[in-house]
Amino acid sequence: MTVSVKTLLNLYRFPSGRRLSCLRSMRERLGGPAFAPLQFVLDRAIAAEWETRRLEIRYRNALRRRKSEFSSETSELDAELDRALSALEGACGVALKAYGEDSPRGEAATLLRGELFPQGVRFLIHMPYMEQEAEVTVLLERIAAEPALAQAVQIVGVEDLVDRVAELNLRYGEAIRADRSAESASFDEVRAAREAGHERLCWIVFLAVARLHALPPDGELAEALTAALEVVSEQNAAIKRTRKRRRSVTDVDPEDEAFDDESEEDEGVTDVPALPLREPPAEGATDAA
Repeated sequence: MTVSVKTLLNLYRFPSGRRLSCLRSMRERLGGPAFAPLQFVLDRAIAAEWETRRLEIRYRNALRRRKSEFSSETSELDAELDRALSALEGACGVALKAYGEDSPRGEAATLLRGELFPQGVRFLIHMPYMEQEAEVTVLLERIAAEPALAQAVQIVGVEDLVDRVAELNLRYGEAIRADRSAESASFDEVRAAREAGHERLCWIVFLAVARLHALPPDGELAEALTAALEVVSEQNAAIKRTRKRRRSVTDVDPEDEAFDDESEEDEGVTDVPALPLREPPAEGATDAA
């Protein structure tokens, strides 16, 4: 097959699995010491593409995440915070019953219940994790910033309970953010990683074409470079055929040597591309080319 430089320098955007498969195939075809500079660039690009795959998996998992899927530590903190909030609301109720609405303590308790739990404490503790943490943070900030609320806390005698809520809510927020940072990713991050992957592939093709142009056309090195570039050219042609049929471009398992060029599946690359059948290798693991 004769590769077209014009086509190679105007590539479609490959789904990440296809791009990774191309890079791995190119690396296999450029194994000699004469291609050491390209091997270095390819190895870095392959490692970066595995990171993109991990990012896409985290993003996809984040879309499926439910409240029950947070860590056990976060769930335990949620329960502790719920009990502390209920105790705070209950203490206000006890003060109101014991001293009456017209007493200074009763008036302070009424103010706290109305301002901190306007829809009742059950409404607050049944919020989704992130919403509850944010709402409690706002309540604590109001107590610190509004003299009337701070004074009411002292009059009712619930300073220790407020401190307990503040301590638990801080740990609760840290646990939620740890869960999210470990498991999730934003679409902006995914989109940026995909764009960076496309840019890397374009640069590698450019470097390979430039090297090919400087070699005698019938030598072994030229044959190896042509074979490597054919991998990209074939995938680009497959994507072009798919787009002409007005179908979504399906992704592939980057561990699979055979590309599914003529797939008739409609499942393809939208905001969340089809993911590989296999998980990416563990971080730090060597990718066997």
